[in-house]
Amino acid sequence: MRGIKRTVLCVIFCMIIIMIQGCASSAMTKEKIVSLRKEEGGTAEEKKDGRKEGQVLGKGGISEQVQAPERYIWEGGGGIVNVKADAPVIVPETEGFKVYKVTGRDFTQEDYDRVNQVLLKGVSVNEWDYGKEVEIKEKQWQDIEVGAQAEVDIQEQDNSYWLGKATVDGTDYRVEINNNLEEDSNWRWINFCIRRLDYNSAFLWAEGSVWEETEGISKEAFRQDAVDAADKMGFTEFVPACEEYAWQFSGGKESKRGDTENSQSCYGIHFTRQIDGIPVTYTYNTGVSLDDSGSVSWPYETLDMIYNKEGLVYFNWSNPYQLEKLSDAQVFLLPFSDIQNVFEEMMLKKYNDVFTDMDAQAEYQIEEVRLGYMRVMEKGNATEGKMIPVWDFFGSERIYYADLKEPYVEEGPYNSYLTINAMDGTIIDRGYGY
Repeated sequence: MRGIKRTVLCVIFCMIIIMIQGCASSAMTKEKIVSLRKEEGGTAEEKKDGRKEGQVLGKGGISEQVQAPERYIWEGGGGIVNVKADAPVIVPETEGFKVYKVTGRDFTQEDYDRVNQVLLKGVSVNEWDYGKEVEIKEKQWQDIEVGAQAEVDIQEQDNSYWLGKATVDGTDYRVEINNNLEEDSNWRWINFCIRRLDYNSAFLWAEGSVWEETEGISKEAFRQDAVDAADKMGFTEFVPACEEYAWQFSGGKESKRGDTENSQSCYGIHFTRQIDGIPVTYTYNTGVSLDDSGSVSWPYETLDMIYNKEGLVYFNWSNPYQLEKLSDAQVFLLPFSDIQNVFEEMMLKKYNDVFTDMDAQAEYQIEEVRLGYMRVMEKGNATEGKMIPVWDFFGSERIYYADLKEPYVEEGPYNSYLTINAMDGTIIDRGYGY
């Protein structure tokens, strides 16, 4: 089990390095879920997550098909793994799901222009002679007219990569476009990122909300600004799905959480694609796991904006999709009672298999059950997939190692511990995407 912990720590360290060098984002938090839908009435905690106690969204269509309860309550296990569920069941309030074909695509000139016009106010961007960001002021810049004045042909750059700097109202921003969609590569994470360079910093989703009081962060103002910016950029197919605190740090050797000299708290908004009124479910899993065969991974589409007290500090759009509706027919959905049976069997099996022959025990608390869209792919085919309905079981975990006094705790609200195909009850591994 120590080997597993070392592997987890290595993965986290590698993700931090990637974010410092580029703009791929990770997501770790201990904040409770914060939905953007607000209801009248209810307790303060119910208002925080955007629904009244026990509410099931939708009274017809999907709701009638799945016949889900308002809350899912269950307890099982014993010995190595124990699971407790006491969770609201969230069902889309639409008539039904349809199946869509999904393919990846490059970022286009149109993508660049619409983002540049809104977030960078159409300013010229200078191509960067790439080097260490800590020496950015010593670098020489070559002017290239882009944005409102002229175009930069992002499709003709070597290795489909372009890096530049923009100055907006006296503030410097790093602008990165990576169109690395090589079919024979096992790394296909493409992204379009804009990041402030004030602190030469990277961003991670933060643990805890204590900084809300000390930093005076206005979540409501950031939320509205993000929604307005997305609308102006033409992201009509995206909706704000969830939000949480983030940590901006300088990367110095002495930098640590809560170090006000080298780090500060921020607030981020996660957007997901909405299809026929149903959002693609957001989870922390990026979809970059590789199986034993070394199959190509296909990271999920993301669109994030992060703010601090001074405004927008980070924009990242990764792995954009193209969708094609395969049929106007609505798909069949299993009743929730069948999904419940699958969960209660497979949740225990999955994690018992993980901890078998290890000197550790695990406890899982399921705190939300959600039905939504997910992009899946066939094993070995990371260029084409489908958008299908799935059930996700979100919650927290505690792992008790025999050689440690305190348990390892993971309480992020967007950790899905089991994903089930809503049409046939099969298990989907979000890490692999199938």
